[in-house]
Amino acid sequence: MLKKILLSKRDYSGVLSSLLAIFIGLLVGFLAMVIVKPSAAVAGFKTLVTGGFFNGLMTFGSVFFYATPIILCGMGDAFAFKASIFNIGGPGQMHMGALAAVWVTINIGLGPVVSPFIGLLAGAIAGALWALIPALLNAYRRVNIIITTIMMNYIGMFLAVDILKKSNIFDNTKNQSLAVPRPLRTPRAGLDKIFKGSAIDCGIIIAIIIAIILWFVLEKTTFGYEIKAVGKNRDAADYAGINAKRTIVLSVLISGALIGLGGGFMYLGWAGKYLIGSNTQLSEGFTGIAVTMLANNNPIACIFSGFFLAYLTQSGSYMQAVGFSPEIVKVISSVVVYCSALSMLVHEYLRKKKLDYIGREQKGDLR
Repeated sequence: MLKKILLSKRDYSGVLSSLLAIFIGLLVGFLAMVIVKPSAAVAGFKTLVTGGFFNGLMTFGSVFFYATPIILCGMGDAFAFKASIFNIGGPGQMHMGALAAVWVTINIGLGPVVSPFIGLLAGAIAGALWALIPALLNAYRRVNIIITTIMMNYIGMFLAVDILKKSNIFDNTKNQSLAVPRPLRTPRAGLDKIFKGSAIDCGIIIAIIIAIILWFVLEKTTFGYEIKAVGKNRDAADYAGINAKRTIVLSVLISGALIGLGGGFMYLGWAGKYLIGSNTQLSEGFTGIAVTMLANNNPIACIFSGFFLAYLTQSGSYMQAVGFSPEIVKVISSVVVYCSALSMLVHEYLRKKKLDYIGREQKGDLR
């Protein structure tokens, strides 16, 4: 079996490293439960594995809703990472995207069919614009984009809260944004008939479509080739005739747009989430980094890694029933991300193993 995998034309190292990271993360999580409360460790691990079905399809459908924003954030990060641009500005871009989406949806007055989609478009545009300054600074002045995007997170958070409190969509008594009217929320696309009582909407379908489009762009188009060429060596790409500055700016803008779109889906959906009038970062923006690391920067794989992390989060909300804090899920997620960051070592090991197998096969040493 190992021989078949190693000699395959396809590279399975990314999948194997991700599965290994998940296995180690779950193992560490179980050991943590054993240390904290040995008598309930088995019950806790069972709850962690089956918690996504705690209330049947209703709970499982909500996993899709919570997965949608982090999948979009993960795909956005993956797209920029392909150009070796580490967009750490997810929370700020998501905050601005969510604010724009909610404000436009409530105020545009174009009816239930058009308003939510215009709001989502506004969220994507706001996310892209918030990523524009770090993109330009990196492309034309080579300013470290990690530093600029982190700084923009805090600026975005403070600015978004200030705008929210001064807008007509703010509820002073509750210190949060107004509820988006039910007719103006994201369409369900009939999924609520399957997952009755859940918060699921059309977001997961759109996320899957976007993942396929991104994969096609990266693997089958000239622009995708240019992004990966710039990611490998920016100066060499420039020398070869690729406009590296334009490629960097576009990749970061697309990244910010996807993250802003994720913010739109999170606050225009059916889970009753509201923008809060206090200085709090949107953690989903950081979770997107975990999604793309676990997916090895593959847009299609982001669907599965995002769903996995959302499933863990949903299961974690039921951990108290068996005597564990929901924070145990954060421990597992952190270990998974840490291990997925070591995927390069696994990839290199499998690459050397593959070369060794090929060499031995050519010499006739394999039986």
